[in-house]
Amino acid sequence: MVMGNVGCTVYWMRASRDGERVAYRDMCGATAGLLVRDLTTGELRRIDLEGGFSGPVWSPDGSRLAVLKLGEGLRILDAVNGEDDTPDGVRETEVYPMDWSADGKHLGAVSAEPESPGSVVVSLENGQVVRLTGSHHHEANAVRFSPDGRRVVFMDY
Repeated sequence: MVMGNVGCTVYWMRASRDGERVAYRDMCGATAGLLVRDLTTGELRRIDLEGGFSGPVWSPDGSRLAVLKLGEGLRILDAVNGEDDTPDGVRETEVYPMDWSADGKHLGAVSAEPESPGSVVVSLENGQVVRLTGSHHHEANAVRFSPDGRRVVFMDY
């Protein structure tokens, strides 16, 4: 299935790793929302998130989505029902999620905190943040894991 024209502005569109679903932020109507579309059946589900958010990023197994709830921190959501599954110690982490490690234990991200900018890796087990760069250039801080999870690729200038 090709989504085609959805009739409004969408942001942060990401396909699941198996290519079966796509998640995105829509700006249709009065409020922005997180939508998940099954590309085989066409089924569309809305995950209600009050306030602004950035993301989503799919977990390797497609069961969860990572988003930044602006002013609240990182959230890990069940991709089917939207339940908040954020581990303790991770909830207050202010990062824009970019990529999920293959083992599902880390997120590559960009800090959303103006006083501590840069590319980071966040442990989803304990919330520990490892800083990779200190750049103020948000667009330069793409963070990606290699498919085998042995390397983190990022850029800084």
